[in-house]
Amino acid sequence: MKNNNSIIGFEENGGFFYSPLNYVRDGAITTALILEMLSHYQKKPAELISFSKESNHDSKFTLSKIFKIFDNTYQYKSSLKLTSMEDIPKVLELCKNHGSVKEIENIDGIKIWFDNDTWIMLRPSGTEPLLRIYGESGDKYLLDSKIKEYNSLIKSSFSIK
Repeated sequence: MKNNNSIIGFEENGGFFYSPLNYVRDGAITTALILEMLSHYQKKPAELISFSKESNHDSKFTLSKIFKIFDNTYQYKSSLKLTSMEDIPKVLELCKNHGSVKEIENIDGIKIWFDNDTWIMLRPSGTEPLLRIYGESGDKYLLDSKIKEYNSLIKSSFSIK
């Protein structure tokens, strides 16, 4: 966050970071910011706020109504236990050369981009033959199909159950 001058950051486990206050997870500041957001929307006349997915505009704004203005993002996280540490570079190379992709990043494993907002990342553990698999997309079907495709590729090529 410091290197990129980010104001906010998130962890897949729900952790929230707010850099103007500090660079660590802070549940109290998360709650305060959500309450401030609700307060802000409560003060605005309903006719001034246009929610793209909400046709009924009353003057009471709930958190769920406010969140409807954002697109959904679907995430995935799991891991595969490999037979040995020597399999990790082989799996990464196999996945790197599989299919037609938009872009591949080689930082801390491999991150495979399929479009502007759909990716999977294969990140090896440094201490055991374990491969962590992360993914994110605005399209749940696309994310699920890519996860299934790469899991099947790895499992069939390395006899993993």
